[in-house]
Amino acid sequence: MVILAAAVVAACSVTAGVMTYFAQAEKSLGEKSHLNEIERVKTENATKVRELEARLLSIDRRIGSEKESYWDVTSILVTPKQLQVLGTEYTFFDRLDCYVSVPKMEPWQFQETDEIQLIRMILGDKIASALAETPIGAAAAKDFPLLLWRGAPIYEIETGNTELSKINVFPFVAIQAFDNKRFFELMGKTAEWEAKTEKDSENHSAKLSPKLDELKEIQQTGNQAKAHEANIASKEATESSKKSESAVLNEDVEHELATVFNGEMAGFFLQIQLQGGFQIAMLVKGATFKVVNADKKGNTLYLHTQIAIPRSQKSEKIYWDRELICICKSDKTFLILTSAPSTDQRTAANLWITSWLAGLRVPMD
Repeated sequence: MVILAAAVVAACSVTAGVMTYFAQAEKSLGEKSHLNEIERVKTENATKVRELEARLLSIDRRIGSEKESYWDVTSILVTPKQLQVLGTEYTFFDRLDCYVSVPKMEPWQFQETDEIQLIRMILGDKIASALAETPIGAAAAKDFPLLLWRGAPIYEIETGNTELSKINVFPFVAIQAFDNKRFFELMGKTAEWEAKTEKDSENHSAKLSPKLDELKEIQQTGNQAKAHEANIASKEATESSKKSESAVLNEDVEHELATVFNGEMAGFFLQIQLQGGFQIAMLVKGATFKVVNADKKGNTLYLHTQIAIPRSQKSEKIYWDRELICICKSDKTFLILTSAPSTDQRTAANLWITSWLAGLRVPMD
């Protein structure tokens, strides 16, 4: 009985020991599993946080694809230290003071040009020549150099408009940079030039007509003395009118420029791009214009617009996707324009454009 009792006790003790072991092992495994789960959740959350932070600092681009495509704008501006380790794939363009890693895929035609020549390629000689006569247009080649990469194909769009019979649209990436003070100086001269060119000559003549009528009447009566006096009065009225118009003009120009200069240049170019898009769409019967996306991250403005051009006898329906990217620095502004026309909204040009944007680097101030 003692031996049996001992065996029973021993068996119970062993069993208890085994059960205790498994219980402790299970607890340990549970703790480890719990810790592993915590680590997994932490890792997942950290990854999600990084993704969200990247999205907050990135711009969503969806040209030619329904998938999300984020462009990290924080990679554009680089410090002197970062410039020292840029790879050999980057090319420095001294006229714009920027670096570009040009895509190695299908080669696009490259040329150094200016905005007037780009307008000539798209809208033709008539409009380009008219713009070249303005102070800012005349200075475009010298003060606003533009780097252009062109792809294929070219779509020729007939507008049916006598002022602009056709528009040529094609894939491209263009970047230009300019000094902010010089830009506003030329903007002021151009605004004055436009106002003087477009002033109503009939209203100006109406102001002088009473004096001129009096002069004619006096001259017909032969009263030379009064004619001389009236002639002087007429000249004084003319000069006074010119000075008055000039004063009002200068005040208007100063007010317009102050509105832009005291604000942010990105807003100014946003307005110009939207107005231009609507104007182009209005030239083509049945065309529509829409804003696909607009975003701003720090000093970088992004605008994606699309002009849908209806099918014609010579071409299918064309979707002309365009992007404006404005990078504002304290003394300098970079403008990037992209064009990606297609017939199915799945433009292959976007791959090239996306690669180009990813390879843009601008030195910090």
